[in-house]
Amino acid sequence: LADSPNNMSLYVLLINIYSKAGDLENVAKAYIKGLELVNPADKQKKAEMAYTLAVLYRDKLKNTEQYTLWGKRAKEWAPANTAVSKAANALVF
Repeated sequence: LADSPNNMSLYVLLINIYSKAGDLENVAKAYIKGLELVNPADKQKKAEMAYTLAVLYRDKLKNTEQYTLWGKRAKEWAPANTAVSKAANALVF
């Protein structure tokens, strides 16, 4: 990462490594950093990542504040009539 801090593939790999190790706090941090690298126009990808973060915070990290934050972002970014839009809109805060 030090040599390629903007390489999204490295963050995906890091997320997988942290997930397998059960290090969910660092999974969340890697997702957040990865989100910074997503093209701002790619609302679908941003919404998918925000939705994943929301569910991670709700189900595994039990952090209501972060769940709400990322759930609202997922709803905001999700393109209409997509699977992520339907999933995000089903989130209850």
